[in-house]
Amino acid sequence: INDPAGGTSQLTPIQLSKHFTGIALTLIPSIDFVRDNVTQPVRIRDLWQRAPGLMGALWQLGALSLVLQLLALTTPYYMQWIMDEVLLTYDVQLLLVLAIGFSGVLLFSTLIGMLRSWLVVRCTNFLALSLGSGVLRHLLRLPHDFFVQRHLGDIASRFDSVHAINERISSGITETAIDGVMALSILIVMCFYGWELTFTVLGFMCVYGILRWLFYQPLQTATHAQLETKAKADSVFLESVRTNQTLTLFNQTDARHQQWQHKYVDSLNTGIVLSRWNISFDAVNKLLFGIENIIVIVLATHMVMAQTITLGMLIAFIAYKNMFTGRIASLIEHVILFKMLGMHMQRLSDITHTPIQPHLEAKRALVMTQQTGTGGALTLENVTFHYPGSSLNILENVNLHINAGDSLVLSGPSGGGKTTLLKIMLGLLTPTSGQIKYNGVDITDIGLIAYRKQISTVMQDDVLLAGTVLDNITFFAENIDTERVQNVIKQCQLQTVIAQLAMGLQSLVGELGAQLSGGQIQRILLARALYQQPQILFLDEATSALDQPNEALIVQSLADISITKIHIAHRQETIAHAQLHYEISMNGLHLMNKT
Repeated sequence: INDPAGGTSQLTPIQLSKHFTGIALTLIPSIDFVRDNVTQPVRIRDLWQRAPGLMGALWQLGALSLVLQLLALTTPYYMQWIMDEVLLTYDVQLLLVLAIGFSGVLLFSTLIGMLRSWLVVRCTNFLALSLGSGVLRHLLRLPHDFFVQRHLGDIASRFDSVHAINERISSGITETAIDGVMALSILIVMCFYGWELTFTVLGFMCVYGILRWLFYQPLQTATHAQLETKAKADSVFLESVRTNQTLTLFNQTDARHQQWQHKYVDSLNTGIVLSRWNISFDAVNKLLFGIENIIVIVLATHMVMAQTITLGMLIAFIAYKNMFTGRIASLIEHVILFKMLGMHMQRLSDITHTPIQPHLEAKRALVMTQQTGTGGALTLENVTFHYPGSSLNILENVNLHINAGDSLVLSGPSGGGKTTLLKIMLGLLTPTSGQIKYNGVDITDIGLIAYRKQISTVMQDDVLLAGTVLDNITFFAENIDTERVQNVIKQCQLQTVIAQLAMGLQSLVGELGAQLSGGQIQRILLARALYQQPQILFLDEATSALDQPNEALIVQSLADISITKIHIAHRQETIAHAQLHYEISMNGLHLMNKT
């Protein structure tokens, strides 16, 4: 099955029946069909750019690891000399020299190991910060549609792939290289002990490599399935926590629990499948190396009895053999893990390869002067919009001019395009054609970052953030203008609300504004918007949760502020204070009133 969400997968008839809806589509490419480029996964070399200085740290890590492994090569000689020299000659002085010498090697190895471990910690954390920060910065600059089209759990799961990539790169690269070098070095040393023994060990390692490769595809498929099912379970969990009140009031907590349980069971089942493959491989691996040990010991014992090698050489060879098999197994495992890393990179590429929102930066140097209290003019010229993949225009050839300081209200039936038009004005959606101009300059020339410094919004789905009331009003500003805070509190009729809170402005509010009423939250959101001293204020049903007396006071306060105001509203109180009233529908904009 070629699944756009999960890639190519193999399903049993029973698994297929669970997904089959009974509907089949026949898709035939049209004449103008253009094959899209397949999204390429993130490449490791792309990540170096996100972590400057990492390469130097990896070279240091590699050097320390190499020294540590070279010291480890000397340890089998200790037992060989003890067996072949000390015990045969009863040389106590040589025993003392060997003990002191290898004690020094042990001490030096321990110090190098500590230094290497500390460097791994530093390297891992440095890379985690660089990669995580870079990916999150890119994620936060993606278009609004990216977040609308994906579950929260799926985005979080893809972002978590940063940790898997970080773990592999920070130590995996150097360990892979060191394992390869050490395996070759140990193999050469083993050849001096006996070709027959060496090739026997080498043959078993080749069999191990083949088996590991045969298990790769099932393990990758099982791992990918586990990530997908866990992301779905996490999405249901997060959504359940966020909508607890709704679930409780509709008596849907048990149904929601069952829904999460089904998703969680799917996640556990995919984990069981993955564990089954790992257990099978471990069993085959244990059997293979058990047979190898038996055969090598038998052959080596025959060589000792034939006086081809000494007993000390047998002990040393067994030690080198264990080191060699460990290094080769580790090398193969690292190669497989790097291969598996492609899955995480493919998942992460959904974030990193999605282009950031266009027109964030200015196309040319423009001076944006902000004169508080003057407002900004906004012009829409022949704006047409339809969603990608749809031929139906939601907006078509919309022309609108709003003078600086004007107050405009948009009203109309639900689904008529009011919020869509507002999002186009805000730069959240890019019009299919047409221009949006701020003070006569196209906002794509100004750059959306600079443009948004001139505007503020209160949208229907805006929420408070975890912090104090003051944090939310100032949007966590470092330098707080106390006088401005008091002004917006008065304008939004928040004096009584704040006075009733135990710690006033320092009272903590949870995520989404827990323990505050809908009207109180709207007033804080409005205060947050006004605190920014915008030239244009966009309001989408910003007073819908207010009682009539408070709404009247706030609408009057807004009317007294000499900035441009664009409302989406249906209440007559708001419409009556507007200088322009347009009704929007599928037929376009219609001027209803002008004062």
